[in-house]
Amino acid sequence: MRIPFFTLVGCLALLLNLSSPGSGATLTGGDVAAAVAAIRSEHPTPAQKKVVDLVLATMLKEHHQKLGLTGSQITPQANERLNQVSRLTLMTVAAMTAHDPSAARQFSLEDLMAISGAVMKTLRDMKVDSRDLQNRTFVLDTLIPQVIEELAK
Repeated sequence: MRIPFFTLVGCLALLLNLSSPGSGATLTGGDVAAAVAAIRSEHPTPAQKKVVDLVLATMLKEHHQKLGLTGSQITPQANERLNQVSRLTLMTVAAMTAHDPSAARQFSLEDLMAISGAVMKTLRDMKVDSRDLQNRTFVLDTLIPQVIEELAK
């Protein structure tokens, strides 16, 4: 029952084309699709882990730039939180693309950053704490659908 909803929302997000023209994305659609596949996997391969690290590092750099973080403002705690948001973003894309690698390839870095913004807003609005984020059922059944609803607004 959820898959059609996620597919619909995924298509909606693609139609809205969250990326802005001329964005300097350094990730390819293949990178995003591979990272999404790794996030879905129970046991990702070393190659999949490597592409997830690439996507997370690229997103972290973009988060720093968009948030204006420099020097001493970039703390291990801030990086950990931003990486957590990035992982939740990849999980959201996984849900939105409903196991369709070609749909995941359509997402750019700018799309991922827009989804990250929705993740951050949802975390704040729902007052989610670290204990909630450790509960996989909460993340998959409550948080991610809320993020998708936020994106659909």
